[in-house]
Amino acid sequence: MNHGLLRRLHSVRGRLAATVALFGVALVAIVAVLTWMEADSIFAARRDQLKTVSQVAYKVVELQYQQFKAGKISEPEAEERAKAAVRAMRYNIDDYFSVFDDNVVVIVNGGRPEREGNDGRKSVDPSGKYFVIEMQKLAADKGEGFVDYLFPRPGAALDQPSPKLTYAKWFAPWKWTISTGVYVDDISTQIWNQVFVSATVALAFLLAIGGLAGVVVLGLCRRLDGLSKAMLMLAQGQNDVVVPDTGAGDEIGRMAQAVQVFKDAAIEKTRLEADAETTHRHAEEARAAHEAEKAEEARQLQFATDALGEGMEHLASGDLAIRLETPFQAKVDKLRLDFNRSVEKLHVLAIQDTTAIRVDEKGIGLSAHPLIAVDANEGTVLGLVDVCFLKRQGGERDKRKQRDFEDKDSRRWLRGAESASALAEAGAVCVTVIEDREGDIYECFAFKPGNVEKLVRAAQDRLLADGTHLFAKADEWTEAGQMTVELPAAPGRKARQALLSVRYGSVEIKRPSNRKRSQGARELPKTLSLRLVDAREINPPEGEEAAHWRLLTTHQVNDIADARRIIGFYRIRWTVEQFFRTSKTKGFNIEALRQQQDGPLEKLVTAALIATVTVMQLVAERDGRAGRPLTDAFDPDDQPALERVCQSLEGKTDKQKNPHPKGSLAFVAWVLARLGGWTGYYGKPGPIVMLRGLTEFHAIKHGWNLRDV
Repeated sequence: MNHGLLRRLHSVRGRLAATVALFGVALVAIVAVLTWMEADSIFAARRDQLKTVSQVAYKVVELQYQQFKAGKISEPEAEERAKAAVRAMRYNIDDYFSVFDDNVVVIVNGGRPEREGNDGRKSVDPSGKYFVIEMQKLAADKGEGFVDYLFPRPGAALDQPSPKLTYAKWFAPWKWTISTGVYVDDISTQIWNQVFVSATVALAFLLAIGGLAGVVVLGLCRRLDGLSKAMLMLAQGQNDVVVPDTGAGDEIGRMAQAVQVFKDAAIEKTRLEADAETTHRHAEEARAAHEAEKAEEARQLQFATDALGEGMEHLASGDLAIRLETPFQAKVDKLRLDFNRSVEKLHVLAIQDTTAIRVDEKGIGLSAHPLIAVDANEGTVLGLVDVCFLKRQGGERDKRKQRDFEDKDSRRWLRGAESASALAEAGAVCVTVIEDREGDIYECFAFKPGNVEKLVRAAQDRLLADGTHLFAKADEWTEAGQMTVELPAAPGRKARQALLSVRYGSVEIKRPSNRKRSQGARELPKTLSLRLVDAREINPPEGEEAAHWRLLTTHQVNDIADARRIIGFYRIRWTVEQFFRTSKTKGFNIEALRQQQDGPLEKLVTAALIATVTVMQLVAERDGRAGRPLTDAFDPDDQPALERVCQSLEGKTDKQKNPHPKGSLAFVAWVLARLGGWTGYYGKPGPIVMLRGLTEFHAIKHGWNLRDV
C-alpha cells in the first residue's frame, strides 16, 4: 500500500483534490453511460428499422400467400410473385432483402441476384461464424431474431469485412427465412463522433470546474496551511506567531479567531508561568542569599571571635603591638575597631629629644631635654611628662670616657625612659620611648624600666654576637614588603612622598668593648636581644639622598604589619620637632628669653613648654577629629568663661558660628582661634594664632576670676 498516498489523502488538500478527482471520474462515467445509452439507442433504432422493413417484406410475402389461399393464384405463382416483390424492395437507397428456403439455399438476393441458388450453409465470416445457418436456425426456432457478423461491403475486398447486423424472420407456410441487414460501422463512427463531442464538452466542463475547484482548493489549502503552521508553532511554544485570516468572515476566519484565542491564552499562560517562575526563582535566590548571608555571618562572627580571642591572648602575654588588621563583618567590625582603638589608646609614645635654649657655637650653654607623651593612634600630644636641663661647660669632652654612665649627660636618655614608666604606672598598657640616633646607647637598652619599650634610630654599626655587624646583617635580609610614607620638609630637603623597602629580623647585639662590665651597682649584660627594622627609600628623586632608617626596638616584630607599625611609631617622632618649632620660632620664642639661668629661666621655659603642649593640642583638635574633651588641656572651671566669650565672637552666618559641641577641646580651639585673629572663613588657624588666642584668653580669664571680688 502506498503510505505516501494515504498520508496525502488524510490532508485537507488531498481530500479536496480527491473530491475534485472523484467528480471528474463521475463526469467521465456519466459521459460513458450517456454515450453507451446513445449507442444503444442508435442500435435499437437500427433494429427497429430492420424489424419494420422486414415486417413490410413479410406482409408482401404473406399477401401473396393469402392470394394463394384465396384460390386466386396458384402456390408457385404466389411464391414467384412474392420473390419478385421482395427482390425489388429497397430502403435506405441501397439496402435490400434476402430469402432462404428451409435448405438454406438463397432463393432471393435483392442486392446480388447472381447469388440466388447458392448454398447459404457455406457462407462464413472471417471470425468463422456461419451466419446464414445461424439466421435460418434462429428464425426457425424463435420466429425472428438478429445476427451480427462481418461481411465486405459491395465493391470492397473480401479481406476488408465490415460489421453488419441482419434481422431474420420466419415465414412458416413456405418455410422461408426473410432477412435484411445493414452495415453498422457507420453507427460506430456516429457513436465515436458522439463520444468525441461529449468528451470535449465534458473535458471543457471538467477543466472549468477543475480550474475553479483548483483555485478554491488552493486558496483554502493555502489558508489552512497558514493556519496549520500557526497552530503548530503555537504548539511548539512560539507565541509570537501571527495568526492569519483572523479578520475573515468565513469558517476559516472563525477557526483563525479561535486559534487567536488559544494564542492569547498561551501568551497569558506563558506570562503567568514566567511570573511564577520569576517569583519562585527570586524566592529561591532570596532564600539562598539569606542562608548564605547567615552562613557568612556565622563564619564572620566565628572569625571575629577567634581574632578577638587571639588578640586578647597577645595582650595577656604582653604583646601590645598586636592589631587586628583584617576587617570583620560590617555589623561586628566595630568590635575590631574598638579593640584596636582601646589598645592604641592604652599605648603612649614617650618621645624625647634635646633642644638648645641658650647655647653658643661651641655647644656650651643651656639646653632642654623634654619628654612628651603622644597618643600612638591619633598622633596628638597628650602632655609634657618631664623636662631636664643640661648645662654644658667647656673642657668636659676629654673627661667623658673616664666618667661612669651615671655621671654622663647621656644618662638623660635613660632618665626619660624612667620618667616614662610613670605613664605605665598611671594606667597606660604600653609605653614606647622613641628617640633619634643620639639615644642609641647600649646602657639605655640594658637598664630601661621593664614596663616600657624602646625604639631608637640606630647610629652605631654595632658588633653582633655572631661576629657580623648590624648594618651588614640588614643588607643580607630579603625585602619583606613595601610601604609609602610622607617625608616632611627638613633643612635641605623638600617634603615628598617616599616608597620604602622594608626588611626586619632579630639581632643579638654584643656589649661594646669599651664598656665596663659593672655600671655602679648594676651589671651590664654581655649581649642584648633586639629587633631591627630596616626601611630604605626606593628610587629617590634625582639629587636627593635616599631616606634610610635602621630602627632598633624591644618590641616584637613578627610580620610585615608589625614592621610597618614600628616605622609608623618612629615617624610620629617628628611631633617633637613640631613641639620645638612651636616653642621657638613658631610660637613662644623661648630662645629669646633673657631671664637668668639656674632658676628663673628654667622655670619660664618649663611653663612655655607646658603652654606649647596646649597650643599643639588646640591645633590638632581644631577640626574635632579625635573628639577630645576640654578637660584634656583646660580646667573645667574655664568652660563658663569660654562659652561666654564664644557668644561674643559668633556672628549671624554659619561660618561665624562655632560648629563644635560645648565641653569639647575643638570648641575651645575655635574660640581661641577667633581670639587670635582668625576670621572663620579662610584657611586653618596655626600655632601662632592659637598662641595669641591663648594669651588673650588668659587675660580674659584673669578678669573673669575678678568679677565677684
